[in-house]
Amino acid sequence: MMTGEDRVRLLSPHIILLSLLFISLGCTASLATTYEQPPIIPIIDHTMKERLRAVYLKGQANENYPDVFSKIGDSITASPLFLSRSIGCGNYSLFAHTELQQIIAYFGARTDSAWRGNGFCNLVNSFSRVSLSAVSGWNSYDALREGAGGCAPPYTTPLRCELRTARPSVALIMFGTNDSERIGPERFRGYMNTIVDECIAAGVIPILSTFPPRFDSAARAALVVPFNQVLIDAARANQVPLWNYWLALQNPRMVNFGISGDAVHPNYYPDGEGDFSPAGLRYGYNQRNLTALQAVEKILRVVILDGTPDAPEPDPDQKVILSINPQPASVGGPLQIGISVEAIDQVFNAWGIISGPAGTYSFMLGRPRSLMPGIRILTVNERGIGRAFAATLLSIPSLPRAAAGTHTVTVGLFPAGAIPTGVESAIPGFVQQIQLNVGN
Repeated sequence: MMTGEDRVRLLSPHIILLSLLFISLGCTASLATTYEQPPIIPIIDHTMKERLRAVYLKGQANENYPDVFSKIGDSITASPLFLSRSIGCGNYSLFAHTELQQIIAYFGARTDSAWRGNGFCNLVNSFSRVSLSAVSGWNSYDALREGAGGCAPPYTTPLRCELRTARPSVALIMFGTNDSERIGPERFRGYMNTIVDECIAAGVIPILSTFPPRFDSAARAALVVPFNQVLIDAARANQVPLWNYWLALQNPRMVNFGISGDAVHPNYYPDGEGDFSPAGLRYGYNQRNLTALQAVEKILRVVILDGTPDAPEPDPDQKVILSINPQPASVGGPLQIGISVEAIDQVFNAWGIISGPAGTYSFMLGRPRSLMPGIRILTVNERGIGRAFAATLLSIPSLPRAAAGTHTVTVGLFPAGAIPTGVESAIPGFVQQIQLNVGN
């Protein structure tokens, strides 16, 4: 018989999520109050690429391996469900994501006698090796504890020991679940900045990940938003990639928002966490493994192999920046459109539209999985923005066939009370228009 506690457990993810939407968005969405949501896969523009490229070359001078990455974090990272027994042992099915075979081959080739495997197979590589700085129950401070690393000085913290032993070029980093119930957000910010600094000093590119929602209590669930914002702020302040795993779990097709019966850890598909079929990607660890590969692939293609960044060198007079990933996009594949806006001390109205073969639609602030037919205002009588703002305007996991073709994406800030007559009537510098191509 189902107890009252069981009923609460089943209902709580939906109750808590609705509560957080009201808290983070308020009754009306605005640029100043909406919780920032960067895209799931990091956007690497020209400026970030130059910074990360310098970090990578420093690591190469220090004899780091270009084809090795490290995993840094708590139980969600230390678990063999994260890349280890699936990708690391060759037990995966890519389905539509065959482009990821290259990244698996690249980072799966190197091994080292000093590395310890996961016990599920005889393969020991970046995916399957046991990290010295990913342990169940850890918070961010644990990675920095002196004397806990097991390596000789000066590599005496778990983080330094891991970076010394693995000699990676990239580190996948996710803390926050345990931090949010043990320390305040400012201490968390300090520890995460230190972790980023130490990675960069070692010539390792850090990829910061947001952490998943939790539903074990309303109080703990409410802490996910501010602590994830710390991670978003840290990535921006340090100009390092942000992998928004939290956002990947907000797809309404996810099973229980990707969270298992313990209300904290991700769930996984019964056929395996390395199954990237549409059915498999409804589960938390399957999404985590897919998006981790996509994030690392972006670093390999743009930074390590010195490819084209997502955006060219910025125009200093451009105050609104649109980012489209991927570009071009494909039917059946994902699409993310992000926006960053510099601070502005002026009352304005904002508009954001996408027009193409299927018609003209407007973005809806705070609802990145929805479009509204026609031309509608994005936010009205906004009384300025005190600091730079970034958000996801659109995040679609699988583009329909009707999306094929060439589209025009336009976002602009216009003086309050004025009727827009075109991009030329926008506040100078606060408008951008980009062509988006979607192939079959």
